[in-house]
Amino acid sequence: FAFHKLGGSPERDQVFMIGDSQGDSKAGSLFGATTVWCAWGYQQLPPSQPSPQIIASNPQDLSSIFRMAKA
Repeated sequence: FAFHKLGGSPERDQVFMIGDSQGDSKAGSLFGATTVWCAWGYQQLPPSQPSPQIIASNPQDLSSIFRMAKA
């Protein structure tokens, strides 16, 4: 994974997978990332399996999500 090649460590770094599809949610879940579903994407409803951990209603929500993660 690029994450590891760039020096990332799941034990040290919080990782997010941001997407708008079932595939994005599945990939993030398999990696162990916090999954964020973007409600403004092409999929009308959030994925069911695995369901995202966070739903972002609009792009501005992402900055709030990241700020809360740092706290």
